[in-house]
Amino acid sequence: MAAVGGTSLTQKEIEFLFVLDVEATCTEPRDPTFPQEILQLPVVCIDMRPGETEARPAMGHKMGGRVIGEFMTFVSPVERPRLTAFCKRYTGITESKLRDAPTLEVALKQMHSWVIETVRKATATAKPSAAEVSAAVEVPKIGAVTATEASATGGGGGAGTTKDLSAEGSALPAVAADPGTPAAPKIPKTAYAATIATDVRAAARAEVDKTAPCTILGHSIAFATDGPWDLLYYMHEECERKGIPKPMNPPYLDKWVNLRWIHHRNVHWGRGHLGNCTVVKQLASLGMRFQGRPHNGFDDTRNIARIARAMMGRDIPLRINDGVATSMAVSWYPPTFWNRSAAKTLSTSEYPPKWYGDGTEYE
Repeated sequence: MAAVGGTSLTQKEIEFLFVLDVEATCTEPRDPTFPQEILQLPVVCIDMRPGETEARPAMGHKMGGRVIGEFMTFVSPVERPRLTAFCKRYTGITESKLRDAPTLEVALKQMHSWVIETVRKATATAKPSAAEVSAAVEVPKIGAVTATEASATGGGGGAGTTKDLSAEGSALPAVAADPGTPAAPKIPKTAYAATIATDVRAAARAEVDKTAPCTILGHSIAFATDGPWDLLYYMHEECERKGIPKPMNPPYLDKWVNLRWIHHRNVHWGRGHLGNCTVVKQLASLGMRFQGRPHNGFDDTRNIARIARAMMGRDIPLRINDGVATSMAVSWYPPTFWNRSAAKTLSTSEYPPKWYGDGTEYE
């Protein structure tokens, strides 16, 4: 990151990466007016702190980080509870699997409790303080699920389930929102000239903060997805439509590590436009094959976590580079892409986005 005022501004390293890939209601052909609802909420936690790596000499690289926990819950749709035939076929999810599933609001509370407990166990910290935990809402207990059970049921049971890879865990009550950052004081006009340099530096720091990881129990965390769809088009739009609050304030689900973007920039550069850089193709480029059933949220999440770890093993930095904010949103295609006749005149090298989600340009 460029230096401002003679001092380099660097983003705090991510300690715990939570990889997420949701499944949602869908139709065929796609109907833009159809209100999509999340059906499956799976998360895999990777401990990114310096430590052991899994050697893969046959592939010539290592797998960075260590998977320390998994969470999965089905989610009950309320606007369109009856799934389309295409949705059942595409995701493998049926109404019977959603019968005892929580709503999205409850599922997010369960997930947040698991996030806190996972960080606490990994860092051996004390129980969250009263300021961090709200006992106002009871969250159902989260049971354990094995990998075999998850695959056999299409990713897990109806209620929230976790697989703690270090020890058995239990859910915590939902965490109350942080008070947030107070507004900056206004600068008098008479002092404006004397504070220009300070303003420039503050703006630069704001850019760093915008892409900085969130903090749980004093440790930095970030969510990661394969592209912007899961947290922008599914999670954010459904929460906005239904008035569902996201965990923490500001929500850690409002900015994320766009793994497809990073892979395309560092591994798959120059091989077609970004939208076609699928999970299967990303795995293949890293010497791996897809494991499990495609479009099963839990299997997809595990495979995306493998992509993240493989890039870490190649010393490719993973950072927050995408988000809900317009200034962070990834520009996937040039403006002329959807104009098919004009798009035909573009070379392949013009298809990938020209700038990173945080504003930095390609080399």
